Amino acid sequence: MIQKIKGLVKIGEEIDSLKGKFDDTHDNIESFKKKVDLLHEKFDCHEKKLDELHSNQTEFLDNFKDNLDMINGLKKELENEIYDFKLIKSQIKNKIVEKFEEELSNELKLNLETLKEDLNNYNEIKNSIGVVLNDILPKSIHLKMGVSHAELTT
Repeated sequence: MIQKIKGLVKIGEEIDSLKGKFDDTHDNIESFKKKVDLLHEKFDCHEKKLDELHSNQTEFLDNFKDNLDMINGLKKELENEIYDFKLIKSQIKNKIVEKFEEELSNELKLNLETLKEDLNNYNEIKNSIGVVLNDILPKSIHLKMGVSHAELTT
């Protein structure tokens, strides 16, 4: 019977030893559970941050696309304005050349008319001088030769 009691005491000691090991294992499991819960919380926090980052990136890309579309529209408008400006510049240049040619033509016409008047005046003076010379030369020749005017008229 002592053997049985010793066996029972030994079994009790083994049960106590197992209970201690079970308690240690239980404590380890609880510690791991807390660590897993903490990791889960951190994961959730990081997941929320990633979702927020994704949302911000999506919003940024949408704004960027809108701005890019706006910039392309403005670029097209600027190209059209530059084309119109060049066209207006060319038209103004042509009008200036036309106006210059017109003014030059008017000035040349005035000068041509003045030259024609001067030529007519010159021709009239030349003819008058020719008439005067025709009238004076014979008298001058006769005077030098001693013929009087009275004799010339007769």
